[in-house]
Amino acid sequence: MVTRSDGLPPAALRQVQRSLLSARDDQLTRVVGLLDRLAERGSADALIAPARGRLAQLRPARPLAFGRLLFTPLDPLLVSGPKWSRGGLGLPRTALLPLAAQVRTGLGGLAAEVDAMIRGGHADDSDLVLRAGTLLWPAAASVLDGASPPARWTEATGLATADHTAIARCAVCVWSEAVWIHATMRACTEGLNPDPDEMRSWLEVATSRHPEPPGALLAVLMARVPEAAALIGSAVSPPASGALPAEAAIDFLLDRLEASPHPAAEVTDPAVAVQCAAALLDGLEAPGPGQRPSRKPRTERLRRMLDQSCQARFTETLDQQLLAPLADAAAHGEMATLEETARRLRRLETAGRRLGGGDHYDRMLRSAARQIGEGEPGSLVERVRLVEILAGPAAALALLRH
Repeated sequence: MVTRSDGLPPAALRQVQRSLLSARDDQLTRVVGLLDRLAERGSADALIAPARGRLAQLRPARPLAFGRLLFTPLDPLLVSGPKWSRGGLGLPRTALLPLAAQVRTGLGGLAAEVDAMIRGGHADDSDLVLRAGTLLWPAAASVLDGASPPARWTEATGLATADHTAIARCAVCVWSEAVWIHATMRACTEGLNPDPDEMRSWLEVATSRHPEPPGALLAVLMARVPEAAALIGSAVSPPASGALPAEAAIDFLLDRLEASPHPAAEVTDPAVAVQCAAALLDGLEAPGPGQRPSRKPRTERLRRMLDQSCQARFTETLDQQLLAPLADAAAHGEMATLEETARRLRRLETAGRRLGGGDHYDRMLRSAARQIGEGEPGSLVERVRLVEILAGPAAALALLRH
């Protein structure tokens, strides 16, 4: 399904979309950058909608605009308009602009305060996202809680008036708890996993406070803090009342993983997405209330698919973003850029090993170290530094001795 973009008839819109699908990575990134700088995007997102899968792979740095900050907590639930269905867990992207405008109006002067706080920031700045989100998300929940649909809701979204109530309720329940979820997510990335009893207590309170829509909070929590998957079977008390929402939330997340090998599109480092996916699968397969023998074939299939995808991503990045530009980077004094690429590759490799494929990463890293050592790009010190990042100190020492 193709939506209409401002001023473009459907045939012209399809032509632009096809051009973007065949564009080079750098060209697509520039187009997205231009859209991000627009004060009012209107329906321009329809232009890049077919390329969202590639953008999830490329993960260009995105400015932290008001709308992106507002919907960051809801990102695990976002689906395209055609894929949204009433009663499901997803939240349609076609509703985002009208909801953002409604929230901004309701916030009054607080919206300008948020704008000032995030000006010049980027979506991958987790500290800024949490600080600004602490100001914005609870206030947005208060604005939208019980609010009527904005003017021209149906014309702007293609959705019925009654759909606004369901969508708003979903947004409100997530925004109300988003600060705790994001603080917990950030702690996990720093190696501070939440206490199971604390998480279980939070789950019981939060899901009783926001029972509608069923499963929404559970899906967001597992997407952001995959370690919660092992506890999710006892997320609601009594367990029987929470069984159906928990299963719906798990199925929704597994559907997303099957559709895209790298979830959490707002995350700029692919390694983080891989870690989240691996942790989710580990949690669902671990002994405990979240484990279901009937789900095991699906999680095993997903693990294999993600492993293959991660290996392919690693190989492509190594070849195209490190080895291919090596000579040119050395000639122009840009080896520091390749060092950062090497660090990203090592983070991706570390995450990928949780899914399997250790032999593949070992083989590719040894081959890359050999190619860097046998060529003469840059100084010996620069090559040794690059090899050390990629393959470790033993490989770097071997290059020095050679």
